Amino acid sequence: IESKDEKEMSTELMKSTTIREEYCASRLLLEEARLFDRQANHLASAGKYAASAEILQKLASDIGAQGRQELESMTYLCRAWGKMMTAEAKASSSLYKEAAELFEKAREHASDEQTGLLALANSSFCKALEAGIRFETSRDMAVYSEAKIHMANASNCYLKAGFDETATWVNATQNLFDAYVHIGNAESVGDPEAKSRFYNLAEKYLELSVDLYRKARYGGKRDEVLKMLDVVRQKREFAISVVQMLETPSMTSSTRLISAPVYPHELVAGLENFDSAN
Repeated sequence: IESKDEKEMSTELMKSTTIREEYCASRLLLEEARLFDRQANHLASAGKYAASAEILQKLASDIGAQGRQELESMTYLCRAWGKMMTAEAKASSSLYKEAAELFEKAREHASDEQTGLLALANSSFCKALEAGIRFETSRDMAVYSEAKIHMANASNCYLKAGFDETATWVNATQNLFDAYVHIGNAESVGDPEAKSRFYNLAEKYLELSVDLYRKARYGGKRDEVLKMLDVVRQKREFAISVVQMLETPSMTSSTRLISAPVYPHELVAGLENFDSAN
């Protein structure tokens, strides 16, 4: 190309094409991360999110001010999702707290209302999971209530943002959390009948959780809950069998084997004594 204007236009096209190519690569990593998340492969998902965030951060520094805010918001979201996946894999309350803070930053950089609602919902959900881990160690019902409030907030924000499937996923997790509470109660009581009742409640919540994870298309999490459901059913059936063993059998209260006391001076008269005058 000999024309100066054409050369400049070609250079700009090359630059924009490179940016679009890198953006597509980051989106590819982002979608792969989501797939790994649905399969419950959390560490692999975290790695994909981190790689996507690196590309987006580089693009944000190269692109003009017009698209920078959106890319910065996406960068924070990817970092937060990656931190959230690592927290899930390691069951770490501190990592959930860090993820919630990153989602708050993503909300601050959000370029539209929907992205802001999504970031707020994710932040609330991470706070709920962080409280959930604290509840597992403390069994403090105040912490349990805190987790439930954060989950309710997350579900509402997901619905407002138009993420119905994600709201269903949160509801599934709520039921799973309730099941944990009843399982803990069952393990802490000694009375087999009370133990059976708590396991029965846990089983109901787990069944609902499995159905909601199926609707949300989170097959990996659904499979995890199904395994837990099998264990709870076995424990419930065992508790019922113990109750049945401890129940007083009906034969112990039967009067069939009780005879009237017989005294030595009592004798049966017999019919022959009434055949003639006495």
